[in-house]
Amino acid sequence: MPLPGRSESELELANQQLQELATELEAQTEELQATSLELEAQTEELQATTFELEQRVVELEMVARHARFAGEIGNAIIADTSLPVALQRCCQAAIDHLRAAFARVWLVDQSEPVLILVASAGCYTHLNGPHGRVPIGQFKIGTIAAEKKAHVTNSVIGDPRVPSQEWAKAEGMIAFAGYPLIVADRVVGVIAMFARETLTPEDFESFGTAAKGISLVISNARNYEAGLQARAAAEQANRSKAEFLTVMSHELRTPLNAIGGYAELIEMGLHGPVTPDQTASLQRIQRSQRHLLGLINGILNFAKVDAGVIEYEVERVSIAEVMSTCEALIVPQLRSKELAFNLIGCDADLLAMCDREKTQQILLNLLSNAVKFTDAGGTITLSCTPVDERIVTHVEDTGRGIAPHQIDRVFQPFVQLDAALTRTKEGTGLGLAISRDLARGMHGDLTVESRLGVGSTFILSLPRA
Repeated sequence: MPLPGRSESELELANQQLQELATELEAQTEELQATSLELEAQTEELQATTFELEQRVVELEMVARHARFAGEIGNAIIADTSLPVALQRCCQAAIDHLRAAFARVWLVDQSEPVLILVASAGCYTHLNGPHGRVPIGQFKIGTIAAEKKAHVTNSVIGDPRVPSQEWAKAEGMIAFAGYPLIVADRVVGVIAMFARETLTPEDFESFGTAAKGISLVISNARNYEAGLQARAAAEQANRSKAEFLTVMSHELRTPLNAIGGYAELIEMGLHGPVTPDQTASLQRIQRSQRHLLGLINGILNFAKVDAGVIEYEVERVSIAEVMSTCEALIVPQLRSKELAFNLIGCDADLLAMCDREKTQQILLNLLSNAVKFTDAGGTITLSCTPVDERIVTHVEDTGRGIAPHQIDRVFQPFVQLDAALTRTKEGTGLGLAISRDLARGMHGDLTVESRLGVGSTFILSLPRA
């Protein structure tokens, strides 16, 4: 029955609108349900992403901790500090970045099989406690050294290699890591740490990597100390050698001088008439005495130079004057060998910063060698020239020269290049070695250029004043 005042057409239209509204509401409900499902899915995805980010943050924090730990170890290794200080810094780095309760380093005593505690940081810092000296092979630290194997655990309580169980329980220790410090298959120490929380595999790995670097530091430090000791011993040996040779040379020169003096007195006839044959013999005695005295003086000079006890009186020296003095002293040898001599003098105002006596000694030795190894009729030339901030003096001869493969040997002590020369020429082979050391002691140098069968040129270079 139609409602009062409403026609059937109006009622049908109203019903139709209600049905359309119901359909629309149903569609919106389905859309809301779909949106809700999508939001739930996004929420789950967001939760998973958040968890992943949290895990990533934890990983990054761990990586950052290990990077800081490695940086601290590197700084301790390269720092210009003593070995105990460097090792103490390494222990402190384990406390700061690996969450250790305490960390320690023991070094193997070089005189007995014992580990000596040298660094300790964290809740224990003393070095003289019951674990200050650990015999290799005993307790957990000594066992690590004996076996050359690391020991790591997150179960300290119940670990048979940790004998102090009551102490571990009382202190709340959970994790332990101990690594042998090994260089070339030789144990030099042990590094270890305890922690009150579980350590990750990355923590153990980082600590083990640090142990390798610390091993090299210990080895290098000990090698350096051994080198210093060896150097000090060598220097003392050189000083002792120089002192011994000084005393011996004095003891030898005294009777040699007496021999020369008495031979000269006999030759002068102060003890009676001397026959010509006796005179010849006395002259041979004197020549042998002078030769032996020269050898002793050469060895003494070399010992002084080698021991670094030579003193230099460096001053402004006219090289022209030194060359003229050397010419006057070498003339008798030149005449006896019938050698020509050329002196190409330099400017008298050309001054070198050197020791006059030692410069003259070098040039005389070079000239004597030139005379010795130049055959009769040859020529020896002495010249000098300024070159930049140096004064260069040349001693050139027309002797037999030096083979290329022997050039580097001429300045070695006690070396004469040819066995035949050793038999026919007097000397110890020290002159050139001494001369070069003297030149270098005056901030100069002595070198040689030579051609076999043509001749040699020795070059003395000294600082120009």
